[in-house]
This record gives sequence, C-alpha cells and structure tokens, in this order.
Amino acid sequence: AVAVDGVAAERSGTAAALFNVARMAGATLGIAVLGAAFAACGGGGAGLRLALALGGAAQLGGAAIAWWAIGRPA
Repeated sequence: AVAVDGVAAERSGTAAALFNVARMAGATLGIAVLGAAFAACGGGGAGLRLALALGGAAQLGGAAIAWWAIGRPA
C-alpha cells in the first residue's frame, strides 16, 4: 500500500506492477548472488555460513536505508 499511495488512482495498477517487477528482480538477483557465494566456498557449511552472512548483511543494510529514508520529510 505504501508503494502506491503517492500515485494517482488511474496509475495505481501500473505502480503496483512496477513494484512487483522490482521485487521479483531483487529476489532473483539475491538468490543468484548468494548461490554464487555458496558455490565459491565449495558449498557445505562454509558456503552456507558465507551466504547467510551476506544475506543478513543485505537485510540489515536495507533496513538501515529504509529507516533513514522514512524519517526524512518528502
């Protein structure tokens, strides 16, 4: 809802579709990057630890950016 609140009603479908495309592209890219990190370590426990650490860092970075952006006036 937040992603399309600032869009005129006649454009809300386009805004929602663009949001969904961006979300799916981000998920696809994230899986590819984490899979490559997992494979670069030869898989197993070491690869899993690296992939989880990178994923966690990306989540924390995204949360920090959102926290900073939401607190700013438009």
